[in-house]
This record gives sequence, structure tokens and C-alpha cells, in this order.
Amino acid sequence: MANVESMKSQTFDVIDYETWKTEVEKSLKGKPFEKLFTTTYEGIVLKPLYTRADVSQLSLASEWPGFGTHIRGSTPLGYVERAWYVAQQLEGSSPQALNRLLQEELSRGLKMINLSKVTSRLINQKKDMRIAFEGISLESIPLFIQLDLQSVQFIDEFIAYCQELDIDMNLLTGTIGFDIIRDYLEEGELPSSIDNTLKTVQEAMLKLAEAAPQLQSIIVNGDVYHNGGAHAVQELAFSIATAVEYINSCKSTFVNIDELLRKVKFHVSVGSQFFMEIAKLRALKRLWTTVATAYGASEQAKAISIHASTSSFTKTVYDPYVNMLRATNEAFAATIGGIDSMHVSSFDTETVNDSSTFSRRIARNTQLILQQESYLNKVVDPAGGSWYVESLTDELATKAWKLFQQIEQLGGMTEAIKQGFVQKEIQQVYDARVKNVAQRKEKIVGTNMYVNATEPYKGQLTEAETTEKDIVKIPKRRLTAEFESIRLVSEEYERKTGVRPTVTLINLGPIPAHKARADFISGFFGAGGFVIEKNDGHESIDSAVSWANQQSSRVFIICGKDDAYENMAASISAQLKQQNPSTVVYVAGKQEAELEKQLKESGVDDFIHIRSNCYETIKSLQQTLGVI
Repeated sequence: MANVESMKSQTFDVIDYETWKTEVEKSLKGKPFEKLFTTTYEGIVLKPLYTRADVSQLSLASEWPGFGTHIRGSTPLGYVERAWYVAQQLEGSSPQALNRLLQEELSRGLKMINLSKVTSRLINQKKDMRIAFEGISLESIPLFIQLDLQSVQFIDEFIAYCQELDIDMNLLTGTIGFDIIRDYLEEGELPSSIDNTLKTVQEAMLKLAEAAPQLQSIIVNGDVYHNGGAHAVQELAFSIATAVEYINSCKSTFVNIDELLRKVKFHVSVGSQFFMEIAKLRALKRLWTTVATAYGASEQAKAISIHASTSSFTKTVYDPYVNMLRATNEAFAATIGGIDSMHVSSFDTETVNDSSTFSRRIARNTQLILQQESYLNKVVDPAGGSWYVESLTDELATKAWKLFQQIEQLGGMTEAIKQGFVQKEIQQVYDARVKNVAQRKEKIVGTNMYVNATEPYKGQLTEAETTEKDIVKIPKRRLTAEFESIRLVSEEYERKTGVRPTVTLINLGPIPAHKARADFISGFFGAGGFVIEKNDGHESIDSAVSWANQQSSRVFIICGKDDAYENMAASISAQLKQQNPSTVVYVAGKQEAELEKQLKESGVDDFIHIRSNCYETIKSLQQTLGVI
């Protein structure tokens, strides 16, 4: 018992930052401490440790859920008062199919009807609404229905439908709304000027506001920026700038600013950077509170309404089951960041146009598990007070506000789009992301790392539209699409010829001597859909050349230790080139300048190492081999 009491009273010394840093530098064994810092696409430097000093300038003590800047949530009790709505987006090929889906999903945990602008066109008339909503009590189920200019008449038809069925529209909650700026960016043009288009939409919004006062009608879709490749700061700034544009154009339509602000719904895509996404959602609340305050809104009207979707940008067509893990991570981040409703994408959405019953169930159950088993509906802002998250939230909000001000100086969001500013900003970030994937600095499981080479792709990669429009569009992209295309090329080649492109490894020395580089090369070319031929290692030049001559491959990669290269690689390369000048010879690993020069003179075409651009190397080789 004495030992137990002693343990209970034991204390630990208080360690300051400098002491900790000294110990860390010892463990780095000569490497600079700065190696532990990471710079994000947003230009934010992430530190290995955050302390109270990092948030000393923030007024955290005055921040409470439901108050202040609302970064901790719009209500004091958060999810404890009401969990976020499970709002899986449903796509139906007909009103009848949509009704079947709605009935099925609502009986299995769906809590909000979520229809895309494409689906809403299917039920654009009263007769179709009767079919789609048959047996569904709209007064008791919130809505999130996105419209576009092709479905402006939806409002009139919906009001008539509700009147015909004696639905009390005062009880309808949720959103039936437009985002004209999103449509402008996705389509590249509008049928009329932006001002005339907004007037058309405002008339529909006013009708809806009079008939169903609780429904929101202005949607700010940040997903168009996110899925175009934007980083978090850009998503925040462009979303806020879009919202401000709508507020300024709609001020005369609504009675007061409070009523107008309550009509705004933010739609945010949540990506794979867990803490960044949590901070992004919290920063959005702070930014919106700042905007609402500037317009003179009441405290109640400063509360933001957020619908979240897991990212399309992060999903892959190969190894699609990994998408389940990605979506779960993203959904978890969204719930911690604080949302009102959420759609979790099905894992097979990118491989088939219509997700399966199984994949829809997994996506829906992901949310139900977060609520019912992980008990995230029992907490209020669990990230609040974290020095890391609070610091990151502040940096995001500060940077986003500066970018927002830059947009305002250009004349607002629409003008910034017309000038190409928004598109250029996003394109630069997208290009940097794609380059990092191509070089495998950013690792995508199943695509550029840890590839399942036996898995064929059954779908079809879509190509970006090149038709000239009024403005440069922001296409919906996926980070891995370019990389997946080179693997698909190899598969198509096999379907046509019966033979998959092949590279052959000439391993030097025993297995321990060549395994590390051989494994690296296998992963490198496997990501491009190449078959990898291997051997257990050669101890002599003659053995290596003799074995290579028996292979049908035209591409050889020499793998081994540097000293083996000095003794054997040049001769092997020279003999292979002499026998067949069209042979392609690579060496695994970056070499010292003198040895590299010697090997190149012997016929080595290139060196494959950790800094090599995997995508460009494979594409170039495919062209050399006539695969493309």
C-alpha cells in the first residue's frame, strides 16, 4: 500500500520548451531542428510542438460555444442539443427511382433529404414531385435541395405542390437554394449577364421566403474550389467573397440584414488533412461572424449554417475500398470542426456513376457509427483549447481574410473570376499538388504507393472539356486522375496486345544487397501498371548479361549497392546496349557525379531515385515502348 500511495503522490518536473528542444536535437543526431517543421500548401509552417505561447495573443478565455466568434459552435450545447443531420446525397434516374431511394434511406438512418442540382431537374414539375415525395412527410424532414438556372421553375412548382397536398410550408426547414457563382465557374458561362441572372434567382428566392420563411435559399458552395484543387485559405476566402457578393446583391430583396443572413447556407468539402480541415471549419465560423458584424447583424443572426461533404478530390478509382478510410477520416474531421449536416461519399462513386446499395450503406453507416458508437454527438467542440488547433485556426482565418480583402480590391468575387484571378490562384496550387503526387512526395495508397498490380480498372477516366467559354472554368478534379491515366494506358495496351508493358530488374549481389532498391523500383514502375520481372541476384557480369539476354523485355533496371555499380553496372549496360541499341537501361539510386558520368557513358539512360518524377518517367517510357 505504501508503494501505491507513493505512486499517487508522484509528480513530474515541469519541462520548458528549450529543455525539450535540446533533447530533441540530441535525438536528431546532427540533423537540423528545422527538419521537423512542415510548410503546407497554405504557406503555414507546422511546428513539431505547440505551447501556450502559440496562443497567448488569442482571446480563448472569452470564446464559448454559441458566443463570441462562434468558432466553438453556433449553439451552447452543440451536438448534445442536436446531432448533425445524416444527409446522404441521393441520385435517382427517375422520380420513381428517387422515391424508392428516399424511402429506403429514410428507413435506415437518413435524416435530411439531399438532392443535387442534377437530380432536382428530374423533379422540376409538380407531377414529378408527387411521385418523388410520395409517402414522405416533408414537414418533419429537413431539406437540402440545390437548384440551378435550369430548375428555377422548381420554386413555383414546389409551392404549388405543397398547396395541393395541404403541406404547411411554415414548418419546412433546411435549404432549397441557388449558387449562381458556382454554376458560372463550373459551366464557364451563364445564359445572361450575372446581374440579370441574379435578378431571376432573387425573384424565385423571394417567393420561397414568403411561402416558407424558415427555408434557406442562398447556397455558398466551397466544394467548387476544393475539388478544383484549392488549399484551405483559398476555399475560405473565395467562399466568404461569394457570400458577400450575394449579400450585397440581395440586400434590397429582404426586409433586414438578419433575415438575409439566415438565408445563407455554406457547403464545405472536407479533405484529408485532418487538423487542417478541423481548423478550416472553425475559421469559417470566425470569418462569417466578422462579416455579419460588419453588416450590423444581431448576435443570433451571426450563427453560421454549414453542410459538409467528404472530398471528391481525394478519392481514387484504383483500390477503391481505401476510399472508405479516406471518407471516414474526412467525416471525423468534419464532425470535430462543427457542422449542421453531412454527406459522406460512397467508396465507389469515382468508379461507377451510380453507387451500389452496399457502398451507400457503408457511407451512411460511417456517420451513424460516429454518432451512435463513437459518441461524437455527445461532445461540444472537442478541439477547443488545443494549442495546435487554435493556432492553426487563427492562421487560416488571418490569411483567408487577407486574400478576401485582395478579392474585394479587384471589385468582388465576380470581377475576380472574370479577370481569371481565382482560377489562376487555384491552378497554381493544383499544379503543385499534382507534381508532388507525380514525384511521390505525396503518397496515395493504391495509386502511386503500395499498388495492387492485379487490380484492373473497370470504369472510364473522364477528360476535361476544352470548349471555349466566357471565362476559364474550374473543373471538378481528382488529385490522382493524371497518375491513374498512365496505369490505365498500360491496361489498355494489354487489352489490345495481350501483353502488359514490362520492366526487368537486374539485381546484383545477394538479396540483402539489392532488396531495398529492387523493392523501390517495383513500387515505382508498378504504379504505372508495368509487370516487374525479378531475379535473386547475380554475382558476376557474365551471369547478369546472360540472364538478361534470355528475357523478352527491352527495359532493364540495375539494382544493387553503390560498390556493385562501380564494379559491374557499366559493363552490363555497355554489353546490353551493344547487343541491342534500343534497349533501355536504368540504374536504381542517385549516384555521385563521377560514377554517374561513367555509367552514362556506358549507355545508362537514366537514374531512378526518390526524387525522380514517377509520372513523367513512366509516361516517357510508355512513349518509347510505343504503349502510348
